[in-house]
Amino acid sequence: MNIKIVYNYKDIFYMAGKIRNTVSNMLSQTKIPVPNHKISLVNLPDSVYNEPALLNLSAAAHYTVGGGHLTLRKDRNDYQLILTVNGQAHVKYNNKEYLLLPGSVMLVDCRILHEYRVDENDIWEYKHVHFKTNYPESLLNDVPVFLDSCPLAFYFFDEIQKFSCSPDAGSNIAHYVYSNLLDNLLTALIKKNYSMSSDKLRIHFSEILNYIHQHYREPISIPELSKQFGYSESYFIRAFKKNYNYTPHQYILKYRTERVYERLLNGETVQSAALACGFNSASSFYHAIKKNNV
Repeated sequence: MNIKIVYNYKDIFYMAGKIRNTVSNMLSQTKIPVPNHKISLVNLPDSVYNEPALLNLSAAAHYTVGGGHLTLRKDRNDYQLILTVNGQAHVKYNNKEYLLLPGSVMLVDCRILHEYRVDENDIWEYKHVHFKTNYPESLLNDVPVFLDSCPLAFYFFDEIQKFSCSPDAGSNIAHYVYSNLLDNLLTALIKKNYSMSSDKLRIHFSEILNYIHQHYREPISIPELSKQFGYSESYFIRAFKKNYNYTPHQYILKYRTERVYERLLNGETVQSAALACGFNSASSFYHAIKKNNV
């Protein structure tokens, strides 16, 4: 089956793959406004595709697309992890339809018919990686669709991009580094699924994340937050870090910082964006970046 695509790319931040073929062809067919940042185009070496490794990266990208954008395909011989950064999209896969919202992560077997589309008045900013593996069934069985936020997914997607843009990406062992990063990403998702074995914990932590996402502009007290959801402060901090690899305080700072970056890309000043996202000043925003490496 041929790929059916309706292009509506709003911006391209990063692409990695066989640039001289698929990527350059796609760019030539789209009319994308000149962005206010540099597009990182990375040509993955052939060794990534040919050398044996547990997981072989075949493509990666970070886009924003607009209303009407559509991809419908099957029979691509690899797997895809999709991370929604902003906006939303509909995915039809395995006789189910999912609404992907910010923070969601989805694993797709690209041999199976699937579709993702963006409604007419929506936008969708997302990152994805395509990879090949000899162990697909075990991965598919253990990685569900995460519709709540997965902070570690953001981290490992960023690490894959950073490595692909580094001088070391041209080395003869690059495919093993990509394999390790993909393995860490999938392992984090599997651990997230199994660590939330209690229904109460699963529901409450989803509610806690939703609360943070809705109230990040306001002062959030960790003792009051833990009390509000029925946990002791010490247990709440330990359980939160176990599930998300961040303390609640670090996660709040990370989430606020990401929202500041979004506003900066839209032309706001640092002071204005920081105040709008829950920081007391531009200085406290800079301090949060430096101290927490977010």
